Amino acid sequence: MATKTKKATNKAKRARRSRKPRDPFARAFDSVARVMREGARKHPDNDWVQRSPDYHLGRAEEHLRLLRDGDQRQDHLSHATTRLLMALTLRELT
Repeated sequence: MATKTKKATNKAKRARRSRKPRDPFARAFDSVARVMREGARKHPDNDWVQRSPDYHLGRAEEHLRLLRDGDQRQDHLSHATTRLLMALTLRELT
């Protein structure tokens, strides 16, 4: 009997956890991870590390401009964020 009660309690805890809101940054990180996965498929040679931080900053600016202009062909905010993280990563490596 005790085992069934413990199982029911664990099931109830899991159900409550699944209803909790996710970490506010989790969705943002998920979108950056998605952009990185898409980029890795498109550019398997990992060539982003061969570019300068300034190059990635320029690409981020372009994505932000497209976002402000209302272009909806891509998730420009996620792409700009990814480019900024690339620039930051390269800056920290040098």
